[in-house]
Amino acid sequence: MSGYRRTTALLVAALGVGVAVASMLGPLVFDVLRYRTSDTTLNQVMGGDLAGLVVVAPTALAAGVLLWRGHRAGPVVALAPALWAVYMYAQLIVGQEYLQLPGNNERFFPLLLTRSSAASRGDRVADRAPVRAAVHHTATRGRRRRHRPAASPSRKVPAIPGRSPRSPSC
Repeated sequence: MSGYRRTTALLVAALGVGVAVASMLGPLVFDVLRYRTSDTTLNQVMGGDLAGLVVVAPTALAAGVLLWRGHRAGPVVALAPALWAVYMYAQLIVGQEYLQLPGNNERFFPLLLTRSSAASRGDRVADRAPVRAAVHHTATRGRRRRHRPAASPSRKVPAIPGRSPRSPSC
């Protein structure tokens, strides 16, 4: 296993654990982390914490396992939790009303920042994922066969439905 894949797998799994910890410390479960935001926005944060706890954290852990095993789906699965974390934690760090409302989320800045930076590493995992061409080995001959998409430029597709591309124009 390459060092890059192992490091990325560990970071994506750590992202899942960190998302779960941050979601549980927030207003949804333990209410230790108090955001400086209005009641309406706090409801949105609680919904984001619920999504993080139920969907994002397990998906990131599964992506970490897939990356560790070298599965092709690992980078694709890791992309969704990484993008969610970058969006969510950037919003929770920058979008607070620090001067107007009470709260203590600045104490948890390192936790939120590390979630965002681990997520940015997960974003880059798709850049190094092997991109396979639309070529596969046939099971019987072992030779490569090229597959064309249904509407490739080499096929004549009528511009107007019901008209043949070879019919004379009016």
